[in-house]
Amino acid sequence: LRCSTYHGNRSQKKAALANVISERGDVLLTSYETFERECDAFCNLQWCAVVFDELHRLKSAKTKIYEAARKIHCRRKIGLTGTLMQNNLKVFF
Repeated sequence: LRCSTYHGNRSQKKAALANVISERGDVLLTSYETFERECDAFCNLQWCAVVFDELHRLKSAKTKIYEAARKIHCRRKIGLTGTLMQNNLKVFF
């Protein structure tokens, strides 16, 4: 897979996103903080899949990062975590 990182200055971020949009890149990596701050750049696109590492960070529906994750358009959302969901199926969905 061809991987780009959405970090750095504005032109580096723009180039990384352009790689994925133009299909010269397969994967785009970023942090939760960057995703939350620049949600519109990600949410205006249609993604094949989104993988959220450390899924427990999306545990509370009252947080901005949770709302940003709900806005993203994709066919599949995958969550990775080492933290149990604590028997709360609402969190799982």
